[in-house]
Amino acid sequence: MAVLKRFRLANIGSAEVGELVKVIHQSGTDLLIVYRNDGGDSYGVVLHSTSETETLPYVDYYEPGLPSLNYGKDWILDVDDDHGVSSLRSLRGGILVSRDGDFLMVGGKAKDSAYFDLNSHSFTQSVPGGYCMPRWRLWLSRAHMDSAHGLPLIDFEAKPAQPR
Repeated sequence: MAVLKRFRLANIGSAEVGELVKVIHQSGTDLLIVYRNDGGDSYGVVLHSTSETETLPYVDYYEPGLPSLNYGKDWILDVDDDHGVSSLRSLRGGILVSRDGDFLMVGGKAKDSAYFDLNSHSFTQSVPGGYCMPRWRLWLSRAHMDSAHGLPLIDFEAKPAQPR
């Protein structure tokens, strides 16, 4: 018998920057990209949550000892340009494609809206130019995406941000 696991069982404190992680906590689970992990709290961009009602994606932090399923860094955001392209920058969760790179518009508990650089896993407050792609899918890897029976972990469509 074989058991196929696409993750390793760990804790959030052992995750590397850029790693896709599912954190298990008292209220449920959060699927996130780790952007800071320096021995204290771990910080991530939450892409999906079973416990929050806040508009996704958002930034949050976690105690380093929380159990997690670590999926690695081979994840893929598949940007869908067939369902519209917008110059509107208030599409929280949209992927902003520019000459400077690819950015995810996030908000949340730890900071106001900002652009998360999907390559450097850091934040910037502005990105000159570019277009917002409101729809994307998250896959664990290229093999997962190319599988005939594969379903994305997330199929996301950005909505206009609500004023605070």
